[in-house]
Amino acid sequence: MAAVLAPVYPDRARRLANDAEQAAHQIADSYEEGRAESLTAVAAVLAAVDPDRARQLANDAERATHQIPDPHTRARALAELAVAIATVDPDQAQRLAHDAEQATNQITDPFPHALANVAAAAAIAVVDHDRAEQIAGRITDPYVQVQALAAVIQMVDVTRAQRLADNAEQATHRISYRHEQARASALAAVAAAIAAVDPDRAEQITHWITDPRTKAQAQAELAAAIATVDPDQARRLADNAEQAAHQITGQLWRARALAAIAAAVAGVNAGQARRLADAAEDTAHRITDTREQTRLSSELALAIATVDPDLAEQIAHRITAPRYEQAWTLTAVVGAIATVDPDRAEQAADRITDEHTRAQALAAVVAAIATADTDRAEQIARRITDQHTQAQALTRVAAVVTAVDPDRARRLADNAEQAAYQIADPFWQGQALDAIATVVAAINFARLRRFFGSDAEQITPSIVDRQASKSRFRTAAIQQEMARHVSRQIELDREWIAQLKYLRPPDLLAICDDLLHADSISN
Repeated sequence: MAAVLAPVYPDRARRLANDAEQAAHQIADSYEEGRAESLTAVAAVLAAVDPDRARQLANDAERATHQIPDPHTRARALAELAVAIATVDPDQAQRLAHDAEQATNQITDPFPHALANVAAAAAIAVVDHDRAEQIAGRITDPYVQVQALAAVIQMVDVTRAQRLADNAEQATHRISYRHEQARASALAAVAAAIAAVDPDRAEQITHWITDPRTKAQAQAELAAAIATVDPDQARRLADNAEQAAHQITGQLWRARALAAIAAAVAGVNAGQARRLADAAEDTAHRITDTREQTRLSSELALAIATVDPDLAEQIAHRITAPRYEQAWTLTAVVGAIATVDPDRAEQAADRITDEHTRAQALAAVVAAIATADTDRAEQIARRITDQHTQAQALTRVAAVVTAVDPDRARRLADNAEQAAYQIADPFWQGQALDAIATVVAAINFARLRRFFGSDAEQITPSIVDRQASKSRFRTAAIQQEMARHVSRQIELDREWIAQLKYLRPPDLLAICDDLLHADSISN
């Protein structure tokens, strides 16, 4: 989530990354791999919004990776960290890549050793093209070598990329003819790697793929990748992908390939995409296994939702068993349609007769449009009749508007609270109240920022500390939840957080108000 938000909402991404960092540091010492992986992921996000903090986290992650006993796992972790930190600290990235290479040399099993070298080559390619090429070149297994060369090709200049593509092609010829699928996958990897710098060559390579399923997928993905650069070539590739798909003998795989191609070529040729979707559905109907047919229908409906919404909706409605599969598919289809046509998505949701499924579908529309159109998202959320789903939808909109309009967010949180209290099941009511309390904590922090700006993080803990002694709930859960979002200076009491869902929201909100108004702080 933080990685997605970083380019658009850097402040929000930073907050989410901070939460993730705190969670990473709580991972047990016995699980250094998990801690290193988590810290690396946070460092990659913060590299775009807070380079200094990213460097600090990279140091923490590096210490964790060196504690991993298994050399294969350690090599992969070091390589991933090198790539994550390369833009903000090239020197550290180079050192990490070197350490990853050293770790691979400790692996005695030939195949895992080769796989580890793929990760090492990809990491070193970020900072040292020559060394990365050397590592890829010394891999003896041809299939694995192609994967390494493909990773390096994407990091280097055009001239070197062309030469490495030659090496990769030669390596594919060394893959045994008994392993046709392996050769097909290797060629597809080379085509994908070289596509950005030489789409003509990439297209030529796809023609050498003999496995029709791999060929169809590779050509469809290449068509989608170059659609805006060369529409004519993209259309030609889409035609070739369709021909390859029809050569697949198994009905299940043919239907899946046709659906995948339909989704991939939608931006190239909408008419062809609809025709492929029809062919995929016809193929699906020939499958006699009911479970496989249902699963395939669900996959197909979702794959073509933005290509042919009407057909996707029809396919979803035709799913009869199990019932939850129809509900899930309808919700997913409506959510996908909402990303391109909210009006149509809302209409599709309204056509669902089952009340609970309709509520879930409307909530999917809210989720899809909340950031772009909060007013409409709120209107749709208020139309939802299922109390649990409405509480979720209103809470989501409140979370979106918190940073820009805390007052509106608070009003939405109040409404979500009212809906939550109508939920009969104690477990689901608790889940809804928990989510509301989390949003309220963020709202209150946003209100504090109005007065104190960046100093809010330093001011909030002192307010919490002073007010804790006066509150009728010492170290109350909402204080802990609020502190979790705005500062690490307070020792969190996990037991109280666990009890959060059992406290009444009016009491929680009242405590928040007390905290915010302490020392004459007011709205």
